[in-house]
This record gives sequence, structure tokens and C-alpha cells, in this order.
Amino acid sequence: VDIPDFRYLCSLQVARKTYNLDSYRLPVAAMAAGFGDFAHHDALADSEACAAIMVHAANRHGAESIEELARITGSRLGAIGPLSLEPSSAGSRG
Repeated sequence: VDIPDFRYLCSLQVARKTYNLDSYRLPVAAMAAGFGDFAHHDALADSEACAAIMVHAANRHGAESIEELARITGSRLGAIGPLSLEPSSAGSRG
């Protein structure tokens, strides 16, 4: 089975470059994107909230692709595939 390459973008990075918020916690950023009350920490609900942030940000910036949204927001596009992993974030958590 061939494994395709995927490009991805961090919704937190995009939210920070799109919204002027006091906090960028997922529920706050999702609310800014018009995605209201959801079951935070439920995997499906959290992924839907991240998707809503990305779609809203793309519309707000007039981006027609993930590559364009990355360029407009100055965010790093990540890649994952069978032979490579390129994180979207240059920072570390620890």
C-alpha cells in the first residue's frame, strides 16, 4: 500500500496570526472562528474546531489553498509522508 505525502498547517499558529485574542486556547480560537460550544478534549470535536479555525482563517485572508494560507500568515507548512516528517512548528514544547 502506497502511503501518500500530506502537507499540514498548525491551527494554533494560524489563529495567532489571524485573531487578536486574550487567549489562543482551542475553545477561545474556535469561538472567534464562529465554532461555538463543543465538547473540548473530545478528539472528533477538537478536530472539527481546528478545521473551523482553518476554514474561517482561509476565508478571512482570502487564501485558496493551505500553501497560500501558510504564506499569508507566515506559518510554517509541515509535511508527513512515508520517508519524511517535517514539523509545522519550529518551537519545542519542552
